[in-house]
Amino acid sequence: MKHVGLFVNVANIYTGLCKKYPGRKLDYRRFRDRVLGGDVLARAVAYGLKRENEADRFIASLKHIGYDTKYRNFKRFEDRNETGELVVNYRRVDLNLLMALDVVRCIDKIHKVVLGTSDPEIVPLIEWVNEKGVEVKVVSIHVSRDIKDVCPYEEITEDLLLAETT
Repeated sequence: MKHVGLFVNVANIYTGLCKKYPGRKLDYRRFRDRVLGGDVLARAVAYGLKRENEADRFIASLKHIGYDTKYRNFKRFEDRNETGELVVNYRRVDLNLLMALDVVRCIDKIHKVVLGTSDPEIVPLIEWVNEKGVEVKVVSIHVSRDIKDVCPYEEITEDLLLAETT
């Protein structure tokens, strides 16, 4: 049995699901179980973005099923426009960087890395994991051609989603 590290960009998967399956959500327990198969979970980490306390219940549910969670608040930037009015902008934190650092930190303890993201910016991470001789796979939605060219992948399918609510 292999020891598996599962690293999931929740924000990326959520965005993809909204486009392909509007109103549906991923069942993170079923997702974890599918990617593990018969292997052993060494570590599961879910990365995401939030404003204030809006995701606290969801984060608690991820923790309850075995995910470490690394959620960051959107960065708030204030500026003034040309007429002097206050303008507030929010910028996203780079979750791929957090994910890459965690993979690097545990690469010597795992046999397989599973990445739950379709962001092509992770290609250098995938290549690095390959160079280390560790198996890597992407399981996500709308997986980019760049990722498909460098590692095995699996698309999230409807059987991994929570039941529709009426």
